[in-house]
Amino acid sequence: RTDRFSPSLDLAWEVDLWSRLSDLHAAALLDAGEAEANLKAARLSLAANTAKEWFSLAESELQVRLANETYKSYTNNLAVLEDGLKRGLTKALDVRLMRTSVRNAQATVQLRLRERDGARRSLEVLLGRYPKSELALSDSLPTIAQPVPAGLPAKLLERRPDVLAMKRGYLAAHRRTASARKDLLPKISLTASSGTSSDELQDVLDLDNKIWNLGANLVQPIFDGRKIRSQIDRARAQQEEARYNYVQTALQAFAEVETALAAEVFLTGQETALRGSVTEAGEAQTLALEDYQA
Repeated sequence: RTDRFSPSLDLAWEVDLWSRLSDLHAAALLDAGEAEANLKAARLSLAANTAKEWFSLAESELQVRLANETYKSYTNNLAVLEDGLKRGLTKALDVRLMRTSVRNAQATVQLRLRERDGARRSLEVLLGRYPKSELALSDSLPTIAQPVPAGLPAKLLERRPDVLAMKRGYLAAHRRTASARKDLLPKISLTASSGTSSDELQDVLDLDNKIWNLGANLVQPIFDGRKIRSQIDRARAQQEEARYNYVQTALQAFAEVETALAAEVFLTGQETALRGSVTEAGEAQTLALEDYQA
């Protein structure tokens, strides 16, 4: 039986002859960039969802007010018809129909209250303030001063964090595929070790017992059971997947922007029609009031 104590420090360095390690390093940097872009996309999504929920809450508040005004109007009309029925000026059918409208308006009020309550709670959860109920309701919607200008370059979409993340992911997969193919080529590596060796533990730190070793290796794969080629096929498949995800994300980005721009035109036409409807309804109200007074 023998005892041998030998603490050592081992070093290894590979000559990047075919830029294999450079490809792996570049892929790692692209992976870090992809993670950074995903973080920016998450922050942007949080901001957009917060704004969306705020708009929904403001809209819900305005819908509640409109429902209450409608209910009050139908109630006033019902009172007039019931008074007319007592005087023999209106028919019972008109009173029944107006009572139906009053009940429907009452149900609409409850529906709008439920929608406002849900919108408030959703925004509280999104902001991390649930269940404090400290959100102040807005009594109006903001006015958009200027529309989206025409002629914006499509390259602006490259600044979207989700598109940028998918692009970097594809480039990283491309570099990893190139590195995997270079595993078939020979490798040159240098190894070195230094330390001490002694039969006695008390002499293990004695520099007079130091040892060292330096060597160079040239390695060329000959037989690996198709392991390297399988890894190459796997890297190519991952690259193809990354390419598909990149293309799909870019197409989705174009579709979202085009849909939003088209919706702006449709919403403008809808708003114009609704404003005309409001004007006509106001005139009808005036005429109805004059007829009632007459």
